[in-house]
Amino acid sequence: MLHVARPARQVCCLLTAVLAVSRLTCLGATPCCPGDDWLSASEEVRKAYVGGLIQGLTSGFGQGCLTGTKDLKASAPGVDADPSHQCLQKNYEFLKSTEQYITLITQLYQQYPSDRDMRVLDVLLKLSRGLSPDQIHAERKGRNRGDGHETG
Repeated sequence: MLHVARPARQVCCLLTAVLAVSRLTCLGATPCCPGDDWLSASEEVRKAYVGGLIQGLTSGFGQGCLTGTKDLKASAPGVDADPSHQCLQKNYEFLKSTEQYITLITQLYQQYPSDRDMRVLDVLLKLSRGLSPDQIHAERKGRNRGDGHETG
């Protein structure tokens, strides 16, 4: 039964994320900026959106690894040489809670209105790499300056 319940849960998470995305894209007076949509969304929508993104990214990556490596042979004995294991080691790591990610995304958009054009997905991926909202902003500011140097 666990085999049947897991795909049902994944479909449910995907549908929740799709609904949240459609709601986020319809919110706000300015069609420009995902950050504006984010700030006008309810906590419930934010939670569904971030939870759906995390679930979709991690399970999609895992399925991609298993499908993409199914015909490959291990280069040596042992689990570390298994192509699917090597691929899965590169999966996204979301070490914080959904609520922590929501707080950090909100913090970025509130503190740096110029960053509201960033997609929530892009912000989430940078946060998953360990960047803080301040570091994300500095990275963008440095890139926008064109010299490749980060600024504070």
